[in-house]
Amino acid sequence: MSDAAFTFTSRFLLGAAQVSGIPQDVLAKRVRKVFHRLTQRVDPTITLEIGAFEAGFSRWARTTLPEARVTAFEANPYVYDRFRDEVTAAGVEYLNAAVGPETGTVKLNLPVDRNGTVRDKVNQIASLTTHHRTENYEIVEVEGVRLDDAVPTTANDRVVAWIDVEGALDVVLAGSKETLSRAAAVYVEVERTPMAPAQWLDVDVARWFREIGMVPILRDLQRPHQYNLLLVSEALALDRKVAKIAASVYAPVEAAAPAAPEPGVPRSKVSRIQGVLQRTLGAQNDQLRAQNKQLRQHNRRLRRRLEDRAGA
Repeated sequence: MSDAAFTFTSRFLLGAAQVSGIPQDVLAKRVRKVFHRLTQRVDPTITLEIGAFEAGFSRWARTTLPEARVTAFEANPYVYDRFRDEVTAAGVEYLNAAVGPETGTVKLNLPVDRNGTVRDKVNQIASLTTHHRTENYEIVEVEGVRLDDAVPTTANDRVVAWIDVEGALDVVLAGSKETLSRAAAVYVEVERTPMAPAQWLDVDVARWFREIGMVPILRDLQRPHQYNLLLVSEALALDRKVAKIAASVYAPVEAAAPAAPEPGVPRSKVSRIQGVLQRTLGAQNDQLRAQNKQLRQHNRRLRRRLEDRAGA
């Protein structure tokens, strides 16, 4: 998949989500649910959570996959101290370490403000890089690890990974190729516009994963500049059941049934209300069909342009 093809795919998935009318929070839950379903389908020997905070994915993995090695990395020492006891009690290998290009002591930038507002040190935006919207940092020294050193794999290993590292993906992935080459599914937070100097954007991240044989199948609508991307191995991408599961994410939310009338409300009035609701839903469905038609036409035009350029 070329950079242009990835950009098209990302915009197509964005358009599908917008046309469906699915609320942002519902879409996010659906994408995460698919990641969980694929994790169970793969039955990994290793699960990874990089930028774990309270290690929610790892806790779920520990209870769902009793035979897997479940490892979570959290670089912020304040966060680690806050959650260490409860995460380790859940059976998760919870490490206070920053995944990066080398093993050894590294300096972690811990923002103490965000957009001019003071932030608690137990936050989710500590990073090996700096952020455009942060002016003041506490610099702390933590253990740095290459993922390939910390989690060596064999040919028999199956890996899934959850990665949320606040714009530092280029740093994290620099020492992770061997381990993530065993990945069947990766859920990763990416940005469309930079939030840190010289950071990788979504197209750069997709290019790196493309080199290890992974392709994007789903995304959410987290923020205008930021979203979560679900990538899978080529083998999973070719699985018809996986395609069916992914397609279900963009199905419109079913409308709730009309509430039962309160005692004393005339049946004729209830019928009128139901008629109005049905006509409203019908008009919304007609609008969605028209939007879907416009999206298909746009996609065909864009595909023709890409084919014309490729043939030029």
